[in-house]
Amino acid sequence: QEARRYSVGSAAWRMVSTLATRDVLVVVTVLVVLVAALAARDRWRAPSGPWWSRVGTALGAWLVVQAAFLLVESAMWLPHVSELVVPLCLLAALRLPRTRVLVAPWVLGAVVWAASDWRFVRPGTYGRGTPERYVVPRIGGCPGGRIVTDEPGLAWRAGAGVPWSLVDTSVKQFDQGRITEATVLRAARDPRSSTVVVTDPNRLGRWPDLADRLGELGFRTVADRDGVRVLVRGCTPHPG
Repeated sequence: QEARRYSVGSAAWRMVSTLATRDVLVVVTVLVVLVAALAARDRWRAPSGPWWSRVGTALGAWLVVQAAFLLVESAMWLPHVSELVVPLCLLAALRLPRTRVLVAPWVLGAVVWAASDWRFVRPGTYGRGTPERYVVPRIGGCPGGRIVTDEPGLAWRAGAGVPWSLVDTSVKQFDQGRITEATVLRAARDPRSSTVVVTDPNRLGRWPDLADRLGELGFRTVADRDGVRVLVRGCTPHPG
């Protein structure tokens, strides 16, 4: 399907950066285990006989094979990186230090995670410059109950739904022709759809004439900034 979007080097960086930002406590624990192992390398022996070494070898092989598969897979997306979490955790558990050694790194890791993912910890606290900050108030006042958008989360925050054809708006859906401009226009023609929100140049923003074609259906642009365009039909949205 020609789905590859990243080189192997880029995929490797995305793998490392994704683990570091989305699985902070796992990464912190693994680093502590590695540091402890290097500090005690002269005493690095399997504590329970040969079978323990075989377990470590098997888990290590699992991790290496899984990582290699993700690097060569033609469509490695960020959620797939979670496949590395289980072998990483099991490997760390083989030589897990005492809890008192881990408390400080875990507390620091929890603070880093909370700071980077605060919008998920407290939904509704939109960051400055994010589409939600000004899009959600605008689209919340239009009737119809459905929003045509490439970011379904915006519709959810506004208390609205999306057409069934746009429930999954991943880039792959567009690249493989499962979502086309005709798909979007068909959804926009539905009387229940009074709002269109374009947030991504690789999704709804990939068609330069989409706004004009939506204009033929009665939609008008009420907001266009920071790469986000809001079009409405038959309603006056909140000023936002």
